Amino acid sequence: MATGFGLDIDQNGNGTAPDDIQRIIGANWRVAGILSGCAVETTSTMQYHVFAGAVVMNWGMDQKVLVPVEETRIPVDPNPGTTSRRDKIYVQQRTTEADGDNLAVVASTPGALPARSILLADYEVPANSTSTSGAIDRANRVYTRSVGGQYGQVAKFIDTDSSVHGKELIKRGQQQLWFGAMWNGVAPTDRDLMIHFNSCISAGPNQGADPEGSVIYKFYLNDALVYSVERVFNKYWESKHYAFPVVIEQANNTIHYTVQWSSGASSWAVRYGGANKAPGDQMVVVDNGVANL
Repeated sequence: MATGFGLDIDQNGNGTAPDDIQRIIGANWRVAGILSGCAVETTSTMQYHVFAGAVVMNWGMDQKVLVPVEETRIPVDPNPGTTSRRDKIYVQQRTTEADGDNLAVVASTPGALPARSILLADYEVPANSTSTSGAIDRANRVYTRSVGGQYGQVAKFIDTDSSVHGKELIKRGQQQLWFGAMWNGVAPTDRDLMIHFNSCISAGPNQGADPEGSVIYKFYLNDALVYSVERVFNKYWESKHYAFPVVIEQANNTIHYTVQWSSGASSWAVRYGGANKAPGDQMVVVDNGVANL
């Protein structure tokens, strides 16, 4: 049976087990990554300087462990060859079953990362290097997010279709809201979201000297209409921005929008790319954290 973290052992010897703590940690931090610190800098020798910090590491489908990273220096070999080399600096949580101890080890490898590890830096070392000072970090450092924090963008769509549309209904931006890789995007709590939409359209060709018309955008959360706006267009590639809040109160969530001619000039087109780098129609869903109201 599960036991709450911080309670005394009872008369039968029951107490908080590692599995209990791992599930509690996983409930707080859903995404594996760097919690804080863990910066890696080059030196004037063949070493990397790793700063202290901590990471959150996957330990099962809904379980995590918190791993400390001590400040250390990692020695590596020179690169006397004629081609560049990759030095991947990582922290690994060892286990007694697999490794004979349970130490958190910071090390470097030119190959694949070992099991139970997180990448801290991925330096490309130039040929004929005798120090790490000229190396360039190619890593995408991944940071964890707490359940109560903001997850930032949880969906993004850009309509790049510049073909001319008439009076037909167009469906766009079918997306699942994404709150972390391990749990398939399931929302950790009720969430406050802000939907940002940028429209860049103009009248289609052969609409007269000064065409004007309108389209209606409709936005659907879990296939239920939550917002609509009528947008006027003319011969100019004008961008207009709309934003509105929504609250999600279920685990899995999807979003999409439709756009359809409403009045006036009978054809229109999204403007994307080209010499002027038109932005197209863009929808971004931003998580603002736990919904409390």
